[in-house]
Amino acid sequence: MVYENSTVQNDDSVGADGSLATKEIVSRRVTLQQDTPQRGTFLKDPVVRLLGLAILVVLVGGLLAGVVLFVRGDITFDDTPQTMTERERLFAQEKLESNDESQASDWQYYILTLLNTGKREQAAEEFEKLKNAVTQEKVDVSRGDTLEFIEATFALYDGKKDEAAKLFESVKEKTYTVYKTAYDELGETDNWARAFGPDANYTDSMLRLSSYYAEKGDWEKVIENLNPYLELNPVEAGVIIDRGNAYLKVGDAKSAKKDFEKALEFMPDSEEAKAGLEQAEQATKAGD
Repeated sequence: MVYENSTVQNDDSVGADGSLATKEIVSRRVTLQQDTPQRGTFLKDPVVRLLGLAILVVLVGGLLAGVVLFVRGDITFDDTPQTMTERERLFAQEKLESNDESQASDWQYYILTLLNTGKREQAAEEFEKLKNAVTQEKVDVSRGDTLEFIEATFALYDGKKDEAAKLFESVKEKTYTVYKTAYDELGETDNWARAFGPDANYTDSMLRLSSYYAEKGDWEKVIENLNPYLELNPVEAGVIIDRGNAYLKVGDAKSAKKDFEKALEFMPDSEEAKAGLEQAEQATKAGD
């Protein structure tokens, strides 16, 4: 800024109203106003205004997208899994990653928890990794016929129930054969079959098959699968009730009555077992 004529002359330094109003002061004020930028001139620039509008649109769009993702549950402020199945998936993943010598059961558990949480594509990717590990003989899947069990579970997930049933039948037969062979031939010591019994895929296959045949109304097949299951798991009251209901369906009221009485020993408050027992008793009296 240039301050010109800043000297005040004594002869005209006071105006009529007593204020400073000399020509020199007026000139100085005019000079200051000319050198000062006008307010709002920067915001009137069309390029600046367009840039500001673009930034505002981006900010608002990002905010709205964040709100939508939060409402949908895609993002949370807490990384902790929100459901039991999500917690199981995380646990299975951590177990698999922490084990340098991963077992077939660890792989299977992780893949099935991925399916249970709707992550089919990721489950398929992990299944391919498992098959590669088996090919390289890094993982032994012989005891539980793990690959076929997982294939059956994929088929069930995809709604191919008949295909899944055939695979589960195969798993049941193969796992029992492996178990029986090991039981008879490995001797008394270091015999996994005698120490632990059949692989869990053997009994799990029977449960899935019993559900499949129940949907089909083939109650004889339901009983056929639940009998060996309960030999290995004799205190599972829910399964005992299922077999009791199947016995009622085929007209074996006496066997049904025994199952419902047994179930009530483990679950005294089970309304389903009580109702089944009453029905079985009525059928037994009617048959006498």
